[in-house]
Amino acid sequence: MIVFDNETDLIQKSQEWKSINKKKLYQKIDKLKPRGGTDMSLGFREGVALIQDNLKQMKTKKDLFQNRVIFLTDAHPNTGEFSSTGLLGLSKKYSQQDIYITLVGIGVDFNTELCNAITKTKGANYLSVNSASEFRRKMEKEFDFIVTPIAFDLKIKTEGVQILNVYGSP
Repeated sequence: MIVFDNETDLIQKSQEWKSINKKKLYQKIDKLKPRGGTDMSLGFREGVALIQDNLKQMKTKKDLFQNRVIFLTDAHPNTGEFSSTGLLGLSKKYSQQDIYITLVGIGVDFNTELCNAITKTKGANYLSVNSASEFRRKMEKEFDFIVTPIAFDLKIKTEGVQILNVYGSP
């Protein structure tokens, strides 16, 4: 877990959930306070660096896991790179290395335009939450669906079939 604004801080290194001291982690989270701006590119780079460090240390097959940086954000960068080009460029670059991005938009005023631009990248997605209870429900009941792509570059050829629903981003 990394927090970011115009700088980053490591709150919890990546490890199996069962081996984390949850009481200590929750205490660290409870102490978090808003500090400064929102440099999403910086946060993404640090998240990717953490994943890459973990991959170097792994002794199991690396293709058994999906690697993903998950942002909890309003998606309103106000320091660093302001446009979707910076973060979008990074998400495209790292998706080629099978490191994907998920944006969890917090509140009703999150930047859907930026999120939509980024989710056109392979493996990227976003969702929004408006309350702590909704966030908890999504993480507990929908997490696997949120972070597990079904297919990439899907092409279907058929005759005489009508598509009724499509889920996800184009």
